[in-house]
Amino acid sequence: MAVLRAKTDRQLVNIINATIDRAYRLLRSGVDEESYTLAEDAYCEAFRLASALHNAPEIQKCPIFAKVRHLREALDRYSERSGMRIAAAC
Repeated sequence: MAVLRAKTDRQLVNIINATIDRAYRLLRSGVDEESYTLAEDAYCEAFRLASALHNAPEIQKCPIFAKVRHLREALDRYSERSGMRIAAAC
């Protein structure tokens, strides 16, 4: 069972990383309101999925939570610069 859980956690980490990458691509693509909203949605998904890693080893969780936090900071910086005030739904 532990082997299965470890495999599931690795897969979840891959999904979270892909979701974060998608959000950054959206932010770099010349952000309009729709792209920003999609990036916010990707952040919410990454945050929700990262919360499911509660049984993963710290060495696996810490980098993921740092990436999620950095994404939130990037979204906030963009929001401040652009004047866009779209509330995250998560």
